[in-house]
Amino acid sequence: MKRTRQKKNVPVDASAKQAEPEESGDLTELVSVSDGPEESGSSPDISYQNKDIASKIFAEGLREKSLRVYGISSSRITKVLPTNLPAIEVNELRMDNLFQMEDGSYALIDYESGSRSKDKIKYINYIARTLKRLYDAGIRFPKIRMIVIYTSNVKHVKTVLDIGSLRLQIEPGYLSGIHTEEVFQKISKKAESERNLEDDELMELIILPLTVENREEQRILLRKCVSLAQELEEREKQIFAVSGLVTFADKIIDEEFSKNVRRWIQMTKVGMIIEREKQEAIKQAVEEEREKQRQLQEQQRQLQKQLQEETERSRRDIWILRSLLNGCTVAEAAEAFGVTEQEVIELKG
Repeated sequence: MKRTRQKKNVPVDASAKQAEPEESGDLTELVSVSDGPEESGSSPDISYQNKDIASKIFAEGLREKSLRVYGISSSRITKVLPTNLPAIEVNELRMDNLFQMEDGSYALIDYESGSRSKDKIKYINYIARTLKRLYDAGIRFPKIRMIVIYTSNVKHVKTVLDIGSLRLQIEPGYLSGIHTEEVFQKISKKAESERNLEDDELMELIILPLTVENREEQRILLRKCVSLAQELEEREKQIFAVSGLVTFADKIIDEEFSKNVRRWIQMTKVGMIIEREKQEAIKQAVEEEREKQRQLQEQQRQLQKQLQEETERSRRDIWILRSLLNGCTVAEAAEAFGVTEQEVIELKG
């Protein structure tokens, strides 16, 4: 299967699968890429622009998430990195997402619904371009991981390509190990009762439609999972889960449903922005009111302090005058009350 430089998805011909078993399978990457011209007569399932919106939202949402539910160890994502990778060849692959992991390594994450030997050539290109970009940025030969997540119809792949001068090692994650019905019941029960899911549960939910092999069953489960995600209480989790579902399910989702879901994503994002602006306005108003109250309290403290000082000064003056009436000299009164003789004379005045 070939894909366009505009990220169009081309359906796989069934006869091609039978003729070449090892190289069969649709390709839908978590880090969306394109790797060649479109086949004549093919048509995309969804538009690149709509797909790109969902995949970017999903990629941003992956920050701080772990891939352990897919069988990938020690892989919490900490950064979503820009992908202005240097071109090595004119028709080179285009990569959309690059991640920095918790342990400081960098990860290219690919999603496959089939196992093909030539995919490893594509992975070598990804790694070479990423390595050059990092090297040019002053990061000398970091650890780069090639993570490949396989759908339910793939049970085992050869993870090493050794050509003598170069050895490629991929890290596979097999969705075939996920018990679909058990996971769905667990997640749906929690979502319905608490309207909330933890990060690992969100990661399970977004991949769940691809843990079954039958295409129609995949579509039915996808709709159920999208509905479930839309019922979550937190808007951010809603957006992440739904965008992840349509990104992963790019190959099985029908165009009309895809448009409706992406329209919902955009409207929800707009709603989130409006709500965020309202909350910011409320927060600013509260802060301004608090500042006014603080200034008023400070003024009251200053007035109280001034009144107290004037009261103490009046009492002192009365005692000075009394001491003079009782026969004290100006010098004695000044010394006794800690004032100057001139102040006593003016007071006596």
